[in-house]
Amino acid sequence: EKEEDHPDVSTPGGGNQGSAASSLPYLTTPRTPVTPKVFSFSTPDSTAGAGGAPSSQSAATPNSAIHRNHHHEASSSSSLSSASSPGALAALNNLGIVHERKGELPRAVACFEFVHRARRAAAGDDHPDALNVLLNIGNCYQRMQRWEKAGEAYGDVIGMYRTIVKEREDEEALLQSTTTEDDRYRGVRSYRSLAGALRNHGTCYWKQRRISEALDCLIDALEVEERIVLLLSSWLPPSPSSSSGEQQESALGDNNTAGMRQAKESMAQLLGLMGCLYLEYNHSNSNISNNKNNSKPPPSPLFHKSEEAFQCTIRLYEELGYDPSHPSIVWAMHNLAMVARLRDAPPPPPPPPPSATPT
Repeated sequence: EKEEDHPDVSTPGGGNQGSAASSLPYLTTPRTPVTPKVFSFSTPDSTAGAGGAPSSQSAATPNSAIHRNHHHEASSSSSLSSASSPGALAALNNLGIVHERKGELPRAVACFEFVHRARRAAAGDDHPDALNVLLNIGNCYQRMQRWEKAGEAYGDVIGMYRTIVKEREDEEALLQSTTTEDDRYRGVRSYRSLAGALRNHGTCYWKQRRISEALDCLIDALEVEERIVLLLSSWLPPSPSSSSGEQQESALGDNNTAGMRQAKESMAQLLGLMGCLYLEYNHSNSNISNNKNNSKPPPSPLFHKSEEAFQCTIRLYEELGYDPSHPSIVWAMHNLAMVARLRDAPPPPPPPPPSATPT
């Protein structure tokens, strides 16, 4: 199993197992890079399939331990210590990913929870390896529609990464002159993980039709991505003093450019989703108002916010060099046109008066 992408960018043409299709017939959420995706993680040392796999003995130990403890929340410290080598945990995490992709979600959760306990014990609650596997757990619970469990996992991941990001910002403010490139890119990685967790949490809320909470999460994720672009654009490579310095400058510039492109693509995806959610939010509120026979008129449609989101989506994709025929631009253009049609449509007729009851 190769190392997985970080959760902030969907892969083009990927599946939509984590998507939340709009309930509105005039908006489409096709299988394009715009569609949200639930992401799984493996760690850098988990490229075991390429030849670095742990021995069958070490791989069998955690697997058998998982199935023995399938219905238990905790395992003894002796079990963890006997099956928590980095290679074994990486293999077990990848086994969980295989179970998840096959739809065997309880088994996937069992694998991930064992790995999470072991990594917490070895490195602490806030270590990225522990947080990444906790995000896997939340993704599985989301697919199982165990919303409370999924929300708890996402909330813990988001809270930890917010703390990590805040500590990094404080440290850089104090030690800005001595901050290394490695430190900076570790910080960017934390921002990306935070944005991805917020995005997955927003998708979870959307599936529950909790539109307001979904919007809050996606707006927060968008702000994090904007922060990444700002950071990368402000990091100028050092002035070269030799040919090796020129090569270093070129490599750093390429890294910054690739990182900024990744963040902007994620921003475009988030804005597209927000365009759908703004109308969904109004639609949900209107239905609630009508169902309760409330005399107060329903809230005005958020057409302007939806249009602005889709326009920004298109503009970002164009800045990134996407062809006008690209599915992501076609998708956004279609929804933008539908929003305009809805905005200009005449209001629906009032409901008929209740029929008189015969006496």
